[in-house]
Amino acid sequence: MGAVLVPSPFAGLTSNALAHLREDWITWRDKVIQIDIPETATCNLYRLAGGSGTRDIPPIEPRDDPCPYCKKEGNTDHFEHRWQGFNNQGTEPYTAVIHRELAEPAVDFLTRVFQTYGRSEVAASPESVHLAARKTGNEDIENEEFTYSKFLRTGPVIYRHYGLSVGDIADLTPYEEESIEQIIRATPLVDLKNKSSITVLKTISEDQPITAKALGEKLDVSRTTAQRRINRLHEEGRVVGSNTGHDRPQATWKLTSHWADPFQCERCDFESNSIIGIRKHRSKKHN
Repeated sequence: MGAVLVPSPFAGLTSNALAHLREDWITWRDKVIQIDIPETATCNLYRLAGGSGTRDIPPIEPRDDPCPYCKKEGNTDHFEHRWQGFNNQGTEPYTAVIHRELAEPAVDFLTRVFQTYGRSEVAASPESVHLAARKTGNEDIENEEFTYSKFLRTGPVIYRHYGLSVGDIADLTPYEEESIEQIIRATPLVDLKNKSSITVLKTISEDQPITAKALGEKLDVSRTTAQRRINRLHEEGRVVGSNTGHDRPQATWKLTSHWADPFQCERCDFESNSIIGIRKHRSKKHN
């Protein structure tokens, strides 16, 4: 049952939405998986059955009646989407986006369920999903004004760790930018200073040629950190420097003509929008 939880943090799916997730809500794109959660829908046609099934994918059997959650929680016996499951809020649709590169475990699970095994729905129950989440450490922050569980905070934190901006994370998840900033501040060892490769490149493009010191000031990081980011971009052929010798004036940097192109693997067709992503791929697949 634990595997079914994997997509939830990355996309901000509630236990109800995840349990009722079905293949026709999903659009399989090259770089992302788009999940369009409807405002309402019929309850699952199947339910999880006993037995071992395949690895992490329990067997299913036809469902005769709507699940207890649909019967109890909504105004009908259908699936009704309410963010965070609060009954005092109206139903509403939303689109969740799962980044193929940054949310690889979630992508693997969805691919296995809907493509490898050809199922039409996850067919879980909201209660079982919620129980499994609690076992992973589903406690809330001790703050009356901020109640996102540690489990739901995982996705924004991972995206932030990889350098996505608050705005980028808001585009990938249903969280508001203010909530994302709260999540990040509440999580040790993750902060708002980590910048994605494309963010650094765009910053350089706005004021080139630029020194490492000036870039650091724009990114709100130290000169040493800014120079480290420049060096990595230089190794990938995205920036060129002038006056870079030790006995010359302070070096300045500007973009190459292909700075906005994805980082590409030299040995296969893999592409990534981040240096971390392309180097992780090279290390995993070709070393």
